[in-house]
Amino acid sequence: MLDFYKKFFNMIPMKYYDAKDHTRMKAQDMIKNKDNKTRGFLKADGEWSRAIIMQNEVILQSRSKSTVTGEYGIKTKHVPHIAEELLANYPEGTVLLGELSFRDITKTSKDVGSILRCLVPKALDRQKETKLIFRVFDCLAYDFVDFRKRIFDERFQLRYVTPASLYQMREPMAQYIEVIEEIKGDFMEYAEDLWMRDGEGIVLIKRDMKYMAGGRKAWDTLKIKKKLGHIDVQVIGALDATVRYNGDHLFDWKYWVFDGELTLYEKGLGESAFSWDLPSSDGMYFPVSKGHFYGWKMAIEVTYKGNKIRVASGLTDEDRAYLATDAAKEAIESDSLFAVITGMELTSDSIRHPVFIDFRHK
Repeated sequence: MLDFYKKFFNMIPMKYYDAKDHTRMKAQDMIKNKDNKTRGFLKADGEWSRAIIMQNEVILQSRSKSTVTGEYGIKTKHVPHIAEELLANYPEGTVLLGELSFRDITKTSKDVGSILRCLVPKALDRQKETKLIFRVFDCLAYDFVDFRKRIFDERFQLRYVTPASLYQMREPMAQYIEVIEEIKGDFMEYAEDLWMRDGEGIVLIKRDMKYMAGGRKAWDTLKIKKKLGHIDVQVIGALDATVRYNGDHLFDWKYWVFDGELTLYEKGLGESAFSWDLPSSDGMYFPVSKGHFYGWKMAIEVTYKGNKIRVASGLTDEDRAYLATDAAKEAIESDSLFAVITGMELTSDSIRHPVFIDFRHK
Protein backbone atom coordinates (compact mmCIF):
# COMPACT_ATOMS: atom_id res chain seq x y z
CA MET A 1 0.00 0.00 0.00
CA LEU A 2 2.84 2.36 0.87
CA ASP A 3 4.51 1.55 -2.46
CA PHE A 4 1.33 2.65 -4.22
CA TYR A 5 1.47 6.09 -2.63
CA LYS A 6 5.22 6.46 -3.19
CA LYS A 7 4.60 6.40 -6.93
CA PHE A 8 2.70 9.66 -6.60
CA PHE A 9 4.44 11.46 -3.72
CA ASN A 10 7.47 12.40 -5.80
CA MET A 11 6.03 12.18 -9.30
CA ILE A 12 6.94 15.23 -11.40
CA PRO A 13 3.77 17.07 -12.48
CA MET A 14 2.81 17.12 -16.13
CA LYS A 15 3.03 20.49 -17.91
CA TYR A 16 0.29 21.85 -20.15
CA TYR A 17 1.16 23.19 -23.58
CA ASP A 18 1.04 26.97 -23.95
CA ALA A 19 1.42 27.60 -27.70
CA LYS A 20 2.51 31.07 -28.74
CA ASP A 21 0.72 30.95 -32.08
CA HIS A 22 -2.94 29.93 -31.94
CA THR A 23 -3.34 30.40 -35.70
CA ARG A 24 -1.48 27.17 -36.47
CA MET A 25 -3.60 24.40 -37.95
CA LYS A 26 -3.20 22.06 -34.97
CA ALA A 27 -4.26 24.80 -32.56
CA GLN A 28 -7.24 25.71 -34.71
CA ASP A 29 -8.30 22.06 -34.93
CA MET A 30 -8.42 21.97 -31.12
CA ILE A 31 -10.13 25.36 -30.81
CA LYS A 32 -12.78 24.36 -33.36
CA ASN A 33 -13.05 20.88 -31.80
CA LYS A 34 -12.51 19.14 -35.12
CA ASP A 35 -14.09 15.65 -35.13
CA ASN A 36 -15.08 16.13 -31.46
CA LYS A 37 -11.60 15.10 -30.31
CA THR A 38 -11.19 17.85 -27.74
CA ARG A 39 -12.78 18.86 -24.44
CA GLY A 40 -12.65 22.40 -23.11
CA PHE A 41 -12.60 23.58 -19.49
CA LEU A 42 -12.44 26.72 -17.41
CA LYS A 43 -8.85 27.70 -16.55
CA ALA A 44 -9.04 28.90 -12.97
CA ASP A 45 -6.30 31.31 -11.91
CA GLY A 46 -5.15 29.57 -8.78
CA GLU A 47 -2.46 27.12 -7.73
CA TRP A 48 -2.07 23.53 -8.95
CA SER A 49 -2.41 20.87 -6.29
CA ARG A 50 -2.20 17.08 -6.10
CA ALA A 51 -4.50 15.44 -3.57
CA ILE A 52 -3.37 12.03 -2.32
CA ILE A 53 -6.15 10.40 -0.32
CA MET A 54 -5.16 7.71 2.17
CA GLN A 55 -7.08 5.80 4.84
CA ASN A 56 -7.08 8.49 7.51
CA GLU A 57 -5.14 11.30 5.89
CA VAL A 58 -5.10 13.58 2.89
CA ILE A 59 -1.95 15.14 1.50
CA LEU A 60 -2.37 18.26 -0.67
CA GLN A 61 0.88 18.91 -2.51
CA SER A 62 2.05 22.00 -4.39
CA ARG A 63 3.66 21.94 -7.84
CA SER A 64 7.08 23.12 -6.66
CA LYS A 65 9.55 21.41 -4.35
CA SER A 66 10.83 22.88 -1.12
CA THR A 67 14.39 24.22 -1.33
CA VAL A 68 14.89 22.93 2.22
CA THR A 69 13.47 19.40 2.12
CA GLY A 70 13.69 18.73 -1.62
CA GLU A 71 10.11 17.43 -1.51
CA TYR A 72 6.91 18.85 -2.89
CA GLY A 73 5.33 21.36 -0.54
CA ILE A 74 2.38 20.19 1.55
CA LYS A 75 -0.52 22.63 2.01
CA THR A 76 -3.02 20.40 3.80
CA LYS A 77 -2.97 22.41 7.03
CA HIS A 78 -3.65 25.64 5.11
CA VAL A 79 -6.97 24.26 3.81
CA PRO A 80 -8.27 21.72 6.38
CA HIS A 81 -11.86 22.19 5.18
CA ILE A 82 -10.87 20.81 1.77
CA ALA A 83 -8.89 17.92 3.25
CA GLU A 84 -11.89 16.97 5.41
CA GLU A 85 -14.23 16.87 2.43
CA LEU A 86 -11.76 14.93 0.28
CA LEU A 87 -11.44 12.29 2.98
CA ALA A 88 -15.22 12.04 3.37
CA ASN A 89 -16.01 11.86 -0.35
CA TYR A 90 -13.36 9.70 -2.04
CA PRO A 91 -12.06 6.21 -1.32
CA GLU A 92 -8.52 5.72 -0.07
CA GLY A 93 -6.05 5.07 -2.84
CA THR A 94 -7.35 8.02 -4.87
CA VAL A 95 -5.14 10.69 -6.42
CA LEU A 96 -6.76 13.82 -7.84
CA LEU A 97 -5.35 16.85 -9.60
CA GLY A 98 -7.02 20.16 -8.96
CA GLU A 99 -6.67 23.90 -8.66
CA LEU A 100 -6.75 25.57 -5.27
CA SER A 101 -8.59 28.78 -6.05
CA PHE A 102 -11.38 31.10 -5.08
CA ARG A 103 -14.87 30.53 -6.40
CA ASP A 104 -14.74 34.13 -7.66
CA ILE A 105 -13.11 33.86 -11.12
CA THR A 106 -11.71 37.38 -10.90
CA LYS A 107 -9.37 36.33 -8.08
CA THR A 108 -5.84 35.49 -9.20
CA SER A 109 -3.01 33.17 -8.24
CA LYS A 110 -1.56 36.09 -6.31
CA ASP A 111 -4.68 36.15 -4.11
CA VAL A 112 -4.44 32.40 -3.60
CA GLY A 113 -0.72 32.66 -2.85
CA SER A 114 -1.42 35.15 -0.07
CA ILE A 115 -3.07 32.24 1.75
CA LEU A 116 -0.91 29.29 0.76
CA ARG A 117 2.44 31.03 1.25
CA CYS A 118 2.00 32.28 4.79
CA LEU A 119 2.01 30.61 8.19
CA VAL A 120 -0.94 28.32 8.89
CA PRO A 121 -2.62 30.49 11.57
CA LYS A 122 -2.62 33.47 9.23
CA ALA A 123 -3.85 31.30 6.33
CA LEU A 124 -6.82 30.17 8.42
CA ASP A 125 -7.52 33.71 9.59
CA ARG A 126 -7.54 34.97 6.00
CA GLN A 127 -10.19 32.37 5.13
CA LYS A 128 -12.66 33.26 7.86
CA GLU A 129 -15.02 34.94 5.42
CA THR A 130 -14.14 33.28 2.11
CA LYS A 131 -12.47 29.89 1.91
CA LEU A 132 -10.47 28.44 -0.95
CA ILE A 133 -12.03 25.66 -3.00
CA PHE A 134 -10.53 22.67 -4.83
CA ARG A 135 -11.49 22.40 -8.51
CA VAL A 136 -10.84 18.83 -9.71
CA PHE A 137 -9.56 18.53 -13.29
CA ASP A 138 -7.99 15.05 -13.48
CA CYS A 139 -7.92 11.70 -11.70
CA LEU A 140 -4.67 9.69 -11.64
CA ALA A 141 -5.85 6.89 -9.36
CA TYR A 142 -9.09 5.73 -7.81
CA ASP A 143 -9.56 3.10 -5.10
CA PHE A 144 -5.98 1.86 -5.66
CA VAL A 145 -6.42 1.55 -9.43
CA ASP A 146 -3.70 3.46 -11.29
CA PHE A 147 -5.23 5.53 -14.12
CA ARG A 148 -2.09 7.13 -15.53
CA LYS A 149 -2.03 4.92 -18.64
CA ARG A 150 -5.71 5.51 -19.34
CA ILE A 151 -6.83 8.19 -21.76
CA PHE A 152 -8.30 11.42 -20.40
CA ASP A 153 -11.90 10.50 -21.33
CA GLU A 154 -11.61 7.43 -19.10
CA ARG A 155 -9.91 9.27 -16.22
CA PHE A 156 -12.25 12.25 -16.23
CA GLN A 157 -15.57 10.53 -15.53
CA LEU A 158 -18.11 11.91 -13.07
CA ARG A 159 -18.00 8.77 -10.91
CA TYR A 160 -14.29 9.37 -10.32
CA VAL A 161 -13.99 13.15 -10.09
CA THR A 162 -17.30 14.16 -8.48
CA PRO A 163 -17.55 14.15 -4.66
CA ALA A 164 -19.54 11.11 -3.55
CA SER A 165 -22.01 13.23 -1.59
CA LEU A 166 -22.88 15.09 -4.80
CA TYR A 167 -22.68 12.14 -7.20
CA GLN A 168 -24.77 9.88 -4.95
CA MET A 169 -26.87 12.74 -3.49
CA ARG A 170 -26.16 11.87 0.11
CA GLU A 171 -24.91 13.80 3.12
CA PRO A 172 -22.53 15.39 3.84
CA MET A 173 -22.75 17.65 0.84
CA ALA A 174 -19.37 18.88 -0.40
CA GLN A 175 -19.11 22.66 -0.26
CA TYR A 176 -15.48 23.21 -1.15
CA ILE A 177 -14.84 20.64 -3.89
CA GLU A 178 -16.00 21.27 -7.43
CA VAL A 179 -15.44 19.52 -10.73
CA ILE A 180 -13.88 22.01 -13.11
CA GLU A 181 -16.52 23.62 -15.34
CA GLU A 182 -16.65 22.00 -18.78
CA ILE A 183 -17.49 24.06 -21.85
CA LYS A 184 -20.66 23.04 -23.64
CA GLY A 185 -20.57 24.75 -27.02
CA ASP A 186 -18.10 26.99 -28.80
CA PHE A 187 -14.80 27.17 -26.91
CA MET A 188 -13.87 30.69 -27.98
CA GLU A 189 -17.33 32.13 -27.28
CA TYR A 190 -16.95 30.80 -23.75
CA ALA A 191 -13.44 32.26 -23.47
CA GLU A 192 -14.56 35.67 -24.72
CA ASP A 193 -17.40 35.77 -22.21
CA LEU A 194 -14.97 34.70 -19.49
CA TRP A 195 -12.51 37.47 -20.38
CA MET A 196 -15.34 39.98 -20.32
CA ARG A 197 -15.95 38.89 -16.71
CA ASP A 198 -12.20 39.17 -15.94
CA GLY A 199 -11.61 35.42 -15.87
CA GLU A 200 -8.24 33.95 -16.88
CA GLY A 201 -8.95 31.62 -19.79
CA ILE A 202 -9.58 28.03 -20.84
CA VAL A 203 -7.64 24.81 -21.27
CA LEU A 204 -8.29 22.35 -24.10
CA ILE A 205 -7.51 18.65 -23.65
CA LYS A 206 -7.51 15.87 -26.24
CA ARG A 207 -9.87 13.08 -25.28
CA ASP A 208 -7.15 10.47 -25.88
CA MET A 209 -4.46 12.33 -23.88
CA LYS A 210 -2.45 10.15 -21.51
CA TYR A 211 -0.86 11.63 -18.42
CA MET A 212 2.85 12.29 -18.94
CA ALA A 213 4.60 12.89 -15.60
CA GLY A 214 7.19 15.60 -16.09
CA GLY A 215 6.35 15.95 -19.78
CA ARG A 216 4.56 18.40 -22.02
CA LYS A 217 3.43 16.94 -25.33
CA ALA A 218 2.44 19.56 -27.90
CA TRP A 219 -1.19 19.57 -29.02
CA ASP A 220 -2.43 17.06 -26.45
CA THR A 221 -3.33 20.06 -24.31
CA LEU A 222 -3.58 23.77 -25.06
CA LYS A 223 -3.92 26.72 -22.71
CA ILE A 224 -5.68 29.80 -24.05
CA LYS A 225 -5.38 32.79 -21.76
CA LYS A 226 -6.08 36.45 -22.13
CA LYS A 227 -2.74 37.72 -23.34
CA LEU A 228 -3.55 41.40 -23.61
CA GLY A 229 -4.39 43.96 -20.97
CA HIS A 230 -6.89 46.76 -21.40
CA ILE A 231 -6.45 48.67 -24.67
CA ASP A 232 -7.93 52.10 -25.42
CA VAL A 233 -9.20 52.43 -28.99
CA GLN A 234 -11.23 55.04 -30.86
CA VAL A 235 -14.72 54.07 -32.00
CA ILE A 236 -15.14 55.03 -35.65
CA GLY A 237 -18.45 53.33 -36.42
CA ALA A 238 -21.44 51.34 -35.14
CA LEU A 239 -22.74 48.42 -37.19
CA ASP A 240 -26.38 47.55 -37.83
CA ALA A 241 -28.00 44.31 -36.77
CA THR A 242 -28.83 41.66 -39.35
CA VAL A 243 -32.50 41.82 -40.33
CA ARG A 244 -33.62 38.22 -40.45
CA TYR A 245 -33.45 35.77 -37.59
CA ASN A 246 -32.01 32.43 -38.72
CA GLY A 247 -31.60 30.67 -35.38
CA ASP A 248 -32.96 27.40 -34.01
CA HIS A 249 -35.66 28.83 -31.68
CA LEU A 250 -38.37 29.72 -34.18
CA PHE A 251 -40.99 27.97 -32.05
CA ASP A 252 -40.70 30.49 -29.18
CA TRP A 253 -39.16 33.44 -31.03
CA LYS A 254 -40.71 36.78 -30.01
CA TYR A 255 -39.65 39.19 -32.74
CA TRP A 256 -41.52 39.18 -36.06
CA VAL A 257 -42.68 41.20 -39.00
CA PHE A 258 -46.43 40.62 -39.25
CA ASP A 259 -48.43 42.30 -42.02
CA GLY A 260 -45.47 44.52 -42.73
CA GLU A 261 -45.12 45.75 -39.11
CA LEU A 262 -42.65 44.84 -36.40
CA THR A 263 -44.64 42.86 -33.84
CA LEU A 264 -43.68 41.43 -30.45
CA TYR A 265 -45.14 38.07 -29.38
CA GLU A 266 -44.19 37.60 -25.73
CA LYS A 267 -44.82 33.84 -25.79
CA GLY A 268 -43.66 33.27 -29.34
CA LEU A 269 -45.88 31.88 -32.07
CA GLY A 270 -45.82 28.24 -31.03
CA GLU A 271 -46.57 25.61 -33.65
CA SER A 272 -48.04 28.21 -36.00
CA ALA A 273 -44.51 29.49 -36.64
CA PHE A 274 -43.82 26.25 -38.48
CA SER A 275 -47.13 26.04 -40.28
CA TRP A 276 -46.66 29.25 -42.22
CA ASP A 277 -45.01 29.35 -45.61
CA LEU A 278 -42.28 31.75 -44.51
CA PRO A 279 -40.77 33.66 -47.44
CA SER A 280 -37.04 33.71 -48.02
CA SER A 281 -36.82 37.50 -48.09
CA ASP A 282 -38.96 40.59 -47.42
CA GLY A 283 -42.27 38.75 -47.16
CA MET A 284 -45.33 39.45 -45.03
CA TYR A 285 -44.43 37.10 -42.18
CA PHE A 286 -40.90 36.49 -41.08
CA PRO A 287 -38.79 36.48 -37.89
CA VAL A 288 -36.30 39.28 -37.33
CA SER A 289 -33.27 39.53 -35.08
CA LYS A 290 -33.72 41.06 -31.65
CA GLY A 291 -31.24 43.78 -32.54
CA HIS A 292 -33.16 44.74 -35.67
CA PHE A 293 -36.46 44.70 -33.80
CA TYR A 294 -35.20 47.26 -31.29
CA GLY A 295 -33.10 49.20 -33.77
CA TRP A 296 -29.84 48.49 -31.96
CA LYS A 297 -26.29 48.58 -33.23
CA MET A 298 -24.72 45.18 -32.71
CA ALA A 299 -21.01 45.88 -33.03
CA ILE A 300 -18.51 48.69 -33.04
CA GLU A 301 -15.75 49.40 -35.49
CA VAL A 302 -12.57 50.68 -33.86
CA THR A 303 -9.15 51.67 -35.07
CA TYR A 304 -5.94 50.30 -33.60
CA LYS A 305 -2.53 51.18 -35.03
CA GLY A 306 -4.14 52.24 -38.28
CA ASN A 307 -6.21 49.07 -38.68
CA LYS A 308 -10.00 48.74 -38.47
CA ILE A 309 -11.26 46.08 -36.08
CA ARG A 310 -14.85 44.90 -35.57
CA VAL A 311 -15.81 44.22 -31.94
CA ALA A 312 -19.10 42.53 -31.03
CA SER A 313 -18.28 40.25 -28.07
CA GLY A 314 -18.84 41.84 -24.68
CA LEU A 315 -21.49 44.37 -25.71
CA THR A 316 -24.62 44.26 -23.54
CA ASP A 317 -28.13 45.12 -24.73
CA GLU A 318 -27.72 48.48 -22.96
CA ASP A 319 -24.52 49.12 -24.92
CA ARG A 320 -26.25 48.20 -28.19
CA ALA A 321 -29.17 50.50 -27.41
CA TYR A 322 -26.81 53.36 -26.54
CA LEU A 323 -24.95 52.98 -29.84
CA ALA A 324 -28.23 53.60 -31.67
CA THR A 325 -28.80 56.97 -29.98
CA ASP A 326 -28.10 60.40 -31.45
CA ALA A 327 -25.67 61.05 -28.57
CA ALA A 328 -23.53 58.05 -29.57
CA LYS A 329 -23.67 59.05 -33.25
CA GLU A 330 -22.52 62.59 -32.39
CA ALA A 331 -19.72 61.26 -30.16
CA ILE A 332 -18.47 59.00 -32.95
CA GLU A 333 -18.64 61.76 -35.57
CA SER A 334 -16.77 64.19 -33.26
CA ASP A 335 -14.01 61.59 -32.59
CA SER A 336 -14.77 61.67 -28.85
CA LEU A 337 -16.05 58.12 -28.27
CA PHE A 338 -13.48 55.56 -27.19
CA ALA A 339 -13.74 51.97 -26.04
CA VAL A 340 -11.69 49.84 -23.69
CA ILE A 341 -11.17 46.38 -25.21
CA THR A 342 -9.01 43.32 -24.66
CA GLY A 343 -8.22 40.22 -26.67
CA MET A 344 -6.24 37.02 -26.96
CA GLU A 345 -3.25 38.27 -28.91
CA LEU A 346 -2.01 40.86 -31.37
CA THR A 347 -1.43 39.99 -35.01
CA SER A 348 0.30 42.10 -37.63
CA ASP A 349 -2.93 43.85 -38.58
CA SER A 350 -5.54 43.10 -35.92
CA ILE A 351 -6.42 41.83 -32.44
CA ARG A 352 -7.51 38.22 -32.25
CA HIS A 353 -10.82 37.61 -30.49
CA PRO A 354 -11.39 41.22 -29.36
CA VAL A 355 -13.75 41.71 -26.42
CA PHE A 356 -15.47 44.97 -25.44
CA ILE A 357 -15.12 46.07 -21.80
CA ASP A 358 -16.43 49.64 -21.49
CA PHE A 359 -16.97 52.98 -23.21
CA ARG A 360 -15.26 56.21 -22.27
CA HIS A 361 -15.47 59.73 -23.67
CA LYS A 362 -12.77 62.28 -24.35
